[in-house]
Amino acid sequence: MKKHETVRNKLFSSQSFLKMTALLCALLILSSCYVFPRAADHGAAEEAVSLEKFCMGDNGIYYSLDNGNNTASVLMAKEGAPSVTIPGTVAANGKTYTVTSVSSGAFSENVSLCEVILPETVTHIDSFAFFGCVSLENITAAGLASSGVDVFAGTPFITSEEFVVLGDVLFRYNGGSPLVKDIPEVSFVSDAFAWNSNVKTVILPEGVKAVGDGAFAFAENLRTVNLPFSLEKIGNEAFFGCVSLDEISLAVNVLEIGENAFSGTPYLSRLLDAPEDMIILGGGVLLRYKGDDSFVSVPSCVVSISDAFTAAPVSVVEIPENCVIGQGAFRNAYNLTRVCVKGDCAGIEAFAFDGCEKLSVLTFEGSFTGELDSAAFLGTSKSFTVYVKSGAAGFEEWRNTVSADKLSK
Repeated sequence: MKKHETVRNKLFSSQSFLKMTALLCALLILSSCYVFPRAADHGAAEEAVSLEKFCMGDNGIYYSLDNGNNTASVLMAKEGAPSVTIPGTVAANGKTYTVTSVSSGAFSENVSLCEVILPETVTHIDSFAFFGCVSLENITAAGLASSGVDVFAGTPFITSEEFVVLGDVLFRYNGGSPLVKDIPEVSFVSDAFAWNSNVKTVILPEGVKAVGDGAFAFAENLRTVNLPFSLEKIGNEAFFGCVSLDEISLAVNVLEIGENAFSGTPYLSRLLDAPEDMIILGGGVLLRYKGDDSFVSVPSCVVSISDAFTAAPVSVVEIPENCVIGQGAFRNAYNLTRVCVKGDCAGIEAFAFDGCEKLSVLTFEGSFTGELDSAAFLGTSKSFTVYVKSGAAGFEEWRNTVSADKLSK
């Protein structure tokens, strides 16, 4: 058990990390504002804009504010109240923000909390949000559509039924059957089967659109998973460490596969034995590049890149238009110097270029149509420069994310 707990903490997080995160959040709240770097128009002087980022609502609940989208996330709450009702909106800075999520660790280890009522506007609960709330039994969240990992770990709520469902999310399977098929209708499967040593075959029903992070991680006896035609996304480490999993069929609707989704499985080993340099799955997900060429042009059929180029020896990579550069796509690609997107870019996820210390140029030949994660360029060198086509749309938001010396037109 201790060995399993150690690996689990390494894979997802740790209690000490949660406590440090909560402390950091508290310090940020007390500072009352946050300064974003912003690039002015080309040739003009750089200026800084101060924006209110946090506010305190009723019942001692703090919110993180997104000024661009007018949304708010429950950040943290004081202990004491046995029942907490989160409003659908919160007012701050003369604006009204819609509450759409609960942040990581927001209520963690709140031992007095017995009941939480979330508004229908809340669609996502992040990892460890209610971790260690030992009295929490009742949750209302009718609008919930997705979640992180271990959201309710250590609570009575997570063991209340055979299938623990909240909103449109399956949080836990508590049964002991080796064949699991009569699953309630949901659209999102959280880490419901993680560490389950009983299940051998799981048949997910039609209507499931996403298998979340760590959904089946370390289910050591899992051999077969039947995925529905409706499935569109497989999260990070979804099948990580499933040492008996040999067969998965991916329909063409699967357009996104997260980092290390199949690591440690016979299924991945079999794929790596194939002669092709590129493993492309589902509806066009580049799962892995196995070649040793310094110049690689990703095929136009690829719509998203998983962690395909992790530690790959590539130097220059061309990416087709309307493609998502996924989490950890080029992580530790130690020789990577230049990347060119040959048209519109559909998004760049967290840690996409983490550890690419030689990367100097990222060029966009079209507009930016997706989302840029704030940690997308974490770990790149100081000389790293982004070039965008003159007049291309979708880059204005980058002025709050990429500092002026890295944004060129």
